[in-house]
Amino acid sequence: MPEDRAPIDHLADKLLVTEALTTLPDRARQIVQLAFYEDLTHEQIAEQTNVPLGTVKSDIRRGLARLRRYLEAAA
Repeated sequence: MPEDRAPIDHLADKLLVTEALTTLPDRARQIVQLAFYEDLTHEQIAEQTNVPLGTVKSDIRRGLARLRRYLEAAA
């Protein structure tokens, strides 16, 4: 994020992303959060959640696409 933005803008962005995450199914939300907030690899997520690696990758791909659509509509 650009440094010249007001702190309130950063907070608004954070709240919007948090709201967007709530639109994801539970498993997809958990997997996306582990990938981006915990910085885990796909393999680490699969191991930690006992979800097959291919499913982790699919959940992340579909989850990000859904988040993108949500955020674009909110802009």
